[in-house]
Amino acid sequence: MLDLSKLHKYKFHYDVVKPLWDDGAHLLFTDKTKDVYEDMTPLVPTQFDTSGYPEDHPSEIPTGMNKKVLGMFKDEVGCKQITKIVGLCAKLYSCLHSVT
Repeated sequence: MLDLSKLHKYKFHYDVVKPLWDDGAHLLFTDKTKDVYEDMTPLVPTQFDTSGYPEDHPSEIPTGMNKKVLGMFKDEVGCKQITKIVGLCAKLYSCLHSVT
């Protein structure tokens, strides 16, 4: 099961993210973009679970979509802004995020 999860993540990174951001696409929250929500808005119906986002989210991203749909990516911090992250290895990381 873990191998399928890795395959899904790598396919997303190389088939969706890399073509979208070219050389600016990096793993582990280091992508360079003006507005990640604007970039991901067209991908929401096919790639993301936005059920945890409030309807009045300032990005105007489509909310309430794909709740508990297998294979969708979900925001682990509930759409709060991550301010710092320490990643030691796969599945071993810690992040600080904004309160609101």
